[in-house]
Amino acid sequence: GSVVLARVVDFGIDVRRPTTGATAIPFINAGFANGTYLSNMIEVREAVAGSLLGGRTITLTLPAGAQFNTAAAPSVTPGTIVAAAPLLSDAGRTATFIATAYTAARTVLFSFPANSILVSPTAAAGDLAVTVAGTAGAAGTVKIATIRPVATVSAAAAPTLGIGTVGQAAGDIVISEAAAGRIWTGDVVLTLPTGVVFSAIYALPTVTRPTGNIALGTATLTGRNVLTIPVTSVSTVASAIYLSGIRYDVTRTAMDGPVNVTVDGSAIVSTATTANVSAAFAAAVAANRPRVANATVGVVAPPVIAPPVIAPPVTVFTIGALSFVRAGVTTPIDVAPSIVAGRTMLPLRFAALAVGVSADDIIWDATRRTVTLLRGDRVVQLRIGDRIMTINGSVVPLEVPAAIQGGRIVLPIGAIARALRARTVWDPIARTVTVTE
Repeated sequence: GSVVLARVVDFGIDVRRPTTGATAIPFINAGFANGTYLSNMIEVREAVAGSLLGGRTITLTLPAGAQFNTAAAPSVTPGTIVAAAPLLSDAGRTATFIATAYTAARTVLFSFPANSILVSPTAAAGDLAVTVAGTAGAAGTVKIATIRPVATVSAAAAPTLGIGTVGQAAGDIVISEAAAGRIWTGDVVLTLPTGVVFSAIYALPTVTRPTGNIALGTATLTGRNVLTIPVTSVSTVASAIYLSGIRYDVTRTAMDGPVNVTVDGSAIVSTATTANVSAAFAAAVAANRPRVANATVGVVAPPVIAPPVIAPPVTVFTIGALSFVRAGVTTPIDVAPSIVAGRTMLPLRFAALAVGVSADDIIWDATRRTVTLLRGDRVVQLRIGDRIMTINGSVVPLEVPAAIQGGRIVLPIGAIARALRARTVWDPIARTVTVTE
């Protein structure tokens, strides 16, 4: 015959949502806390006694953007699962329990008191799932709520706004409820960035409710950059709040680039999320506050500074004078300007400088008796005695050829000025030639 001496079983831990006795999965608005007691939301079931290791940890971790409230931490039944109250860590996102040894297989249930879970206004819409882990052996993920957005904000236009300019017209701003009843009683607050204010020379923006039935009070302005709109009654039909007739003053302290208006306030973000929370969580909310609801309402353009107008240098030659004046500075020369066949002849070197050719770009070829002038995209070449010059290879006739006088090459200033796009003015009374580059 045979005798049953024992029954062999596997250790095991099941982490799941309870099949009975659990609160229905609620909605939590971003920026608010769970308003009701959520009982028996997570079940940790042992297959056999001892599956949960005594003295080890069971951790519950919330997703980014959510935090356990230090004043209303999660609770657990039976209480023998923990040796002490849960320890909160990871900026309040993780609650740690200590498992105790137990002589029979057990089912542990976790519940969440009202306001025990705080949801940041920056949290993404969707499932709020708790991750169960730790060294006791439990592991799994359970959805306990659904995060939903409160409102969105948009701007009809984002015009360019000039710095130091007042009364600049802008597009309408629309604040839209994600669904009826999402915006609560309290204040909707619009805040402009530093350097941009609602214009002091125009009336406040007109606030209307074109759709829905949310009730609004009279808007007020603080510091000219914070507009507060009271909400006196929650909507039963999804509503929109319009701001029209908006004009901005932009001071010189405004930063270049997009102008984002931030929408929050007690009607958008519950005051519960700023109480009993860790400093790290509060700092994270503050740092991401523009993401609560924001829209680009304009773009600040830097002032246009015109480049200084620099007058081209002017050079004046006088017939018979052994000097010339350039930009107000007198420079001596060893060959005086003269008139040959009705043409003003100037020493080549100084004529070239007068039309903007640098000294390095005046090239003399003694063997071929040619002079080459370089300026910009132009190459001008003359040969002593020839009645032609070439401009980028094209032949141009000269009425008076280049010549050597007093050991200096002289040539007609009019021809060389035209070749290098300079202007000349002849004064027959003063007998001067004025050259402008």
